[in-house]
Amino acid sequence: MAKNGQNSGANPFNETSSDINKVAYAKTMMTIRINDKWREMCSEDPTLPFRMSFLEFRKKELKKINKRK
Repeated sequence: MAKNGQNSGANPFNETSSDINKVAYAKTMMTIRINDKWREMCSEDPTLPFRMSFLEFRKKELKKINKRK
């Protein structure tokens, strides 16, 4: 491995790394929004987890998000 991580692709400021970081950040924020919406809906309707699993809810939300794009 290169000395001090130079020339090894480990630089967080090169173009590829910054693109990957942007995608990872967007995915993380999308997951947080979906989780928050699930918690909010569960607090409004306590029987929701018995009618629908979180994974089913997540699939529906992702379909809605993909339709908007």
